Amino acid sequence: MSEGPEVRIIADKLSTVLLGREIIDAYGKGIEAEVKSDLMGAKVNKIETFGKNIVISFSSRIFLRNHMMMWGKWRIYERTLFDQGLAHPPPRSLWYRKGKADKNRRGKASIVRVDNQVDARNDSRVRLVLLTASHAAVQFNGPVIQFSHKHPSSVSPIALLGPDPLNNKKKYDKNLVLTRFEERQGKLLSDLLLDQTFVAGVGNKYKSEILFQVKLCPFIKASELSRSKRVKLTNQIHKTLLFGYHNNGRTRLAQSNGALKDKWTARYWVFRRAGQLCWICGITNIQMDRKRTRRVTYWCPNCQGCR
Repeated sequence: MSEGPEVRIIADKLSTVLLGREIIDAYGKGIEAEVKSDLMGAKVNKIETFGKNIVISFSSRIFLRNHMMMWGKWRIYERTLFDQGLAHPPPRSLWYRKGKADKNRRGKASIVRVDNQVDARNDSRVRLVLLTASHAAVQFNGPVIQFSHKHPSSVSPIALLGPDPLNNKKKYDKNLVLTRFEERQGKLLSDLLLDQTFVAGVGNKYKSEILFQVKLCPFIKASELSRSKRVKLTNQIHKTLLFGYHNNGRTRLAQSNGALKDKWTARYWVFRRAGQLCWICGITNIQMDRKRTRRVTYWCPNCQGCR
């Protein structure tokens, strides 16, 4: 899942092995000979993020824009392991539907992780490989890999993005966010937060977490919020994304004790916790909705005042 904080975490990791390094070789699906020529021998000058986009600038004045959507993954390998075929790709996620006889799953789709222990170089999901003298940076399943001679931030879609709470170069413009509230008053809050022209970097996980933290119902329209609540929501977007970035994608810190300390769902307030008791009120179960909004939404009916 590649939302703003996770994308920036990945960019930081890429920077540790690519920044200032010369590209010895580059290959992947659909890379034209001209692009490969521009990359060979070039150094990586800068790695930036714009919302959910990673932009890599090379000394040969070519740029790479990568958007991972929900499936893309970067992996970094030492060259010795990669060249010897000892670098393993990410486990595959296989969807399957359980039978009706399995009452625990009620016929719902499940995910199984499968690690085939194959050579990463031969994995069919590889979209791009960037090789330096010491490391291999490999992009798996990234649906958007675009090379250009214009900086991607100057053209669509990045040029259309709203303020980015995690942008190091440009301060998060809270006044602009409030202005964009006025322009999008007819949108439900759960859909508004997914609008990348409103604020860049918020995805489905952070959408639900942010609205829970400010105790706002996901299914009310932006026009129903008072000025003070809009300001509160605008501030919380910044706080939650920054928290996620500094805490490896968490929105909730692990508790110091208890059986749930290391459980995956203990990382979040409501996200993917449908049917479980709310961490705050302990009164109602977290709810999940797939019909009223563009994407699945999680919320606490008691804390957020909606049913």
